[in-house]
Amino acid sequence: MKIVKTKMEKAVRNAYSQEDIKTIKMYVQRYPSNLTVAFEKAAEALGRSSKSVTQKYYTSIRSKEMIFALSSNKSTSINGKNKPRKTDKSEKLDLVSVLFSKLSTSEKIQIIKENF
Repeated sequence: MKIVKTKMEKAVRNAYSQEDIKTIKMYVQRYPSNLTVAFEKAAEALGRSSKSVTQKYYTSIRSKEMIFALSSNKSTSINGKNKPRKTDKSEKLDLVSVLFSKLSTSEKIQIIKENF
């Protein structure tokens, strides 16, 4: 697609529709602790780049309404990045940790003896 613009015009290619914005908001609400994943999932659903979705969120969506907020006794963070993206390996490790914690002490000892 060729985009032509004059000095007074700004090129606009595939402007975001209201449905696109709703999709971005949905993923941000679904993954509030990991906005990188939210943007990647929204980008995939919309057929856009993650960078484009991220830019749209931070330049126009976030400033217009509160989607989520995190609060502690010292501060409140509204619509901000707050956690590094998890990799598949770290998610698997989290699952293994949860499963291991549910074992009895004797089962844990047996697994450790067999594998280490």
